[in-house]
Amino acid sequence: ALAREARSLRDLVARSVAARRATPASASRASASKSGPAAPVSQASLTRLTPAAGEVVRRFGQTGAAGTAAGMTIRTRPGAQVLAPSAATISYAGPFRGYGNVLILDVGNDYAVVLTGSSSLLATAGQRVLAGQPVAEMGRDASSAPELYVEVRRSGQPVDPGRWLAAGR
Repeated sequence: ALAREARSLRDLVARSVAARRATPASASRASASKSGPAAPVSQASLTRLTPAAGEVVRRFGQTGAAGTAAGMTIRTRPGAQVLAPSAATISYAGPFRGYGNVLILDVGNDYAVVLTGSSSLLATAGQRVLAGQPVAEMGRDASSAPELYVEVRRSGQPVDPGRWLAAGR
């Protein structure tokens, strides 16, 4: 329902995070018990992990044919694992418009991490994940280099993921 109602990726992020936070505490505790303890997440915790190994081919704010980048794009190897850059709760996992598979990770403190471009999802909406836990897998087609799009949003606004993720440095 969220994907059908959302008009844009920004709208999908806002709606999915709001819906997850509106979930009764009992459902959150049940979800946490299935996938690990809940842990407070700080902005600093995003500094340690990059969601996938590869080459940054487009940086935040860079302009091109598709407009100005609100995130960064990492070219990965075929079949690369996509990791949670921080402990988080998955607020959305599924296809969305022309983005293909989309994962939205609510990392707390009004921050959300958006990951698109994977061929398969290993996490589901409502699931708590730990930093470094595999959450998706890139395509295995050796004839094209898969690209993972990474966006960090604070209070719904895109911010430079290079400030938090090692691949952006």
